[in-house]
Amino acid sequence: MRQKPLRLLVAGMLTVVLGVTGTVQPAQAAPSSLKPTATDPYTTLIEVGAGLLKSVLSGGGVSEADLARAVAQITAQIDQAKTEIINHIDAIGSAEVQACVRTNTIEFASINSMPRTVLQLWAQSATACASKATAYLNALVSPAAVDHVGWLVGEIYTIVIAARTKANLTEGLDLVRQDEISAFTSVRTKLTPPETTSFGPVPRCVTWWQYADPNGFIDELYYSCYAYNGDFAQRMQAFWAGTGVPAEPPIDYEGVRAEASKRTSRPVAISALVSLRNVHPGR
Repeated sequence: MRQKPLRLLVAGMLTVVLGVTGTVQPAQAAPSSLKPTATDPYTTLIEVGAGLLKSVLSGGGVSEADLARAVAQITAQIDQAKTEIINHIDAIGSAEVQACVRTNTIEFASINSMPRTVLQLWAQSATACASKATAYLNALVSPAAVDHVGWLVGEIYTIVIAARTKANLTEGLDLVRQDEISAFTSVRTKLTPPETTSFGPVPRCVTWWQYADPNGFIDELYYSCYAYNGDFAQRMQAFWAGTGVPAEPPIDYEGVRAEASKRTSRPVAISALVSLRNVHPGR
């Protein structure tokens, strides 16, 4: 007859061995809170834009000094990532969207020297470009194509927010915020590896069992995810053999999806959605 203390010992040894070898990491009890690895400069651009939105939509407005600092930050972040940004722009399949995103990236460097009328016209043009980019993104099917645009969403919309704020065209900024949320939601959804029931082409996430042999004590539940770029993450949860009773905390499924997709723009989109949804008109 199998004794429960022996099972506990085996389960404990299994967890230690797997943790040391790194073959499979045991499930963790902590909630999913994986932070994006690509926090700079992409997330910095988003945070600057969200800060401007918060100031404007709260009714307090933005001082000239604060706006100047925001513009300087945006310029610095674009300059820091300019090679990657240009590469992502060049990968856009729509010539119209590619041209307007590239043009606005270039024109932002002159935002402080534009006459008021030119600035207002350019701010409106940048807004139209953001709408076209979002419509293009929503129509995309290829995860790789989505990812290229996903890295650019923050820059595209932060340019619009700064341009409209500086041009005193702030009435439509909450709609701009909603459009940016829509764009990032599309990125998050389209770059989430889909759930499947078989080991088919990537991207995919699949749940599967490895059952104990007749003399074993532990059944193993695995959750394996591949992002579209081939990056892989996996977690295991142990169950007492033949009982369906968990021997350790449940798998953090979102944590696995987040780890697999950490080198895509998905974690940046998730972080952006938190920031943008925390901006509320009137407060």
